[in-house]
Amino acid sequence: MDVNGDGNVTDYVPGTTRSAFNRGDDASALAAVNAWRAANSLAGISPTFSTNEFYALDLGAAKPFPLTSGRRVELIAQLFNVLNRTNIVGAWTTNALSPAFGTSVSAAPMRQAEIAVMVLATKGG
Repeated sequence: MDVNGDGNVTDYVPGTTRSAFNRGDDASALAAVNAWRAANSLAGISPTFSTNEFYALDLGAAKPFPLTSGRRVELIAQLFNVLNRTNIVGAWTTNALSPAFGTSVSAAPMRQAEIAVMVLATKGG
């Protein structure tokens, strides 16, 4: 959004700065955004969720199995976001005149699993 007409489309709403909603004074930043929206004949917005909470429980296990010729194979299993929580990440619609302003456009991956097999040389092998 080019607020001041200088050709730069990454301007901030007057009264806000980069990461304004990550600095603890959300009420002032939201008031500035809503004043800007009102001046442009748009309805105000209200906060819908917080991105300050990120929950992750990751688990992993490995099991080595000896082979001949001084080598071993190792089986590895990993599980990420075991509880399958939706974790909102800081990717937002940033045009304050858009009806979607302030809504998240991205979330971290949901539950994922990984299995690996590695063949390794043992010490002295």
